[in-house]
Amino acid sequence: MILKRLLISIIATISFSIFNLNAQNSYQKDFDIYYSLLKKHHPALFEYTSQTRLDSVFYELQKSNANIKNTKAFLSNLLYFTSQIGCGHTRIEIFSALNSELNTDSIFFPLPITIKDNRLFINKNSSAIPEGAEIIDINGIKSPSIMLSSLDLVSSDALNRHYRQYKLQELFFLYLFLTLEETNQFHLTIKTPLENKYSEVNIPAVDFKSALAVNNANLENIYPELTKGKLSGEVFQDSTYVLTINSFDFNNEEKEALLQGFSGIFKKLNSESFKNLIIDVRHNQGGRRDVAAILYSYLTDETFRQRDSSVIKTIHIDTTYLMSPNNVAALNKYLKKTFGENQMEETDHLKDLMEPQEDYFRGNIAVVIGNGTFSAGAEFALTCKQNPMIKVFGEESGGNAVKHNGDLTLQFKLPNSGIEVKIPMVKIFHNLLDISDENRTDGIMPDFEVKDKMNNDLYREVLNSL
Repeated sequence: MILKRLLISIIATISFSIFNLNAQNSYQKDFDIYYSLLKKHHPALFEYTSQTRLDSVFYELQKSNANIKNTKAFLSNLLYFTSQIGCGHTRIEIFSALNSELNTDSIFFPLPITIKDNRLFINKNSSAIPEGAEIIDINGIKSPSIMLSSLDLVSSDALNRHYRQYKLQELFFLYLFLTLEETNQFHLTIKTPLENKYSEVNIPAVDFKSALAVNNANLENIYPELTKGKLSGEVFQDSTYVLTINSFDFNNEEKEALLQGFSGIFKKLNSESFKNLIIDVRHNQGGRRDVAAILYSYLTDETFRQRDSSVIKTIHIDTTYLMSPNNVAALNKYLKKTFGENQMEETDHLKDLMEPQEDYFRGNIAVVIGNGTFSAGAEFALTCKQNPMIKVFGEESGGNAVKHNGDLTLQFKLPNSGIEVKIPMVKIFHNLLDISDENRTDGIMPDFEVKDKMNNDLYREVLNSL
């Protein structure tokens, strides 16, 4: 077996050499550059997919790149390759890559879709299709095949399928565009929700602006809590307060206002003797971890930790295609000071924030998580999960329970296609109270699974278990 793997590796290396001797088109050159940048900077490139396997995927896609004629096809190859890494923070900037296509004629899917159990359903009545109708196929391609092809373009930590599906729901019309041949009309086979009858309909395509508007309205219909902005609070059933935090992504000015808000909220909760606090982070995909740490400091009376250690691949950044090269000197200095020659940070640089607040909440605490809980949102959820005084409800988080890559992200621009790519520099090991969990690849699991419930029904079920 070892000999066989060695032989495969040698053949692949020879193949790459022969392949690179041939004249490459601009897309192949950019793909080479992208893989080289990943190898130099990504701290966990072969964590979930072996180098042999990733090299093989790269070579097959490079052969495909030799024949493609537009950015859309190259973007699909980039997204597929990136998804194989198993890192939700390694990203391709889709909108900037498709800038010309987004301003063209009507080529986008016009209907609001909801994804349930890997099936596609219409989420709003139209003149031709009733709400709840299941889409059996689109342009002759079965929905399960469309789902598989689309999910293959979405990246997630540790190849987490739940987060991939969450991200697909966010921009279904765009991933469908990348998956199917361009068309100005969509032919659908549907099954009606009540009669279970099959029928076929033709739906004209729409332009990008119209498709995006339908998509965004659909998300607010599926996830009404998104309409509350980044942060909102409300009293629920007299003695319970619900704090919805859809993001930790705040600028410095917003952060200062937020911290004052936290102080006021928790003083109010304690002075008015609220019994229960529900914190909803189902759609919190991260942002500033210092904000997440400060929020948690209002939920505990003990010093806490979020991370064991962090490591980087290099303290020397390749500036050739970097989009902000002016900041490199300061960044290199920071990397050297923080990680040193051993390329490891053993003491969390935010440890001074991880002390309890004087006005920490003294009642019952529940945290609601979901497939969209990611990055700093997931780190917050994990800290809560490991506190025996806090109960966690909802569904598996999108962020990994054990480790992730993030913190410092470099943005590069591929020179020929102009596509922008983001590569994280830091591999983060979470603080785990149970070391037997250290090899897990799933997300953070709730103490009580609650799914497919609207907000008030969900919160009532949470209260019944507190």
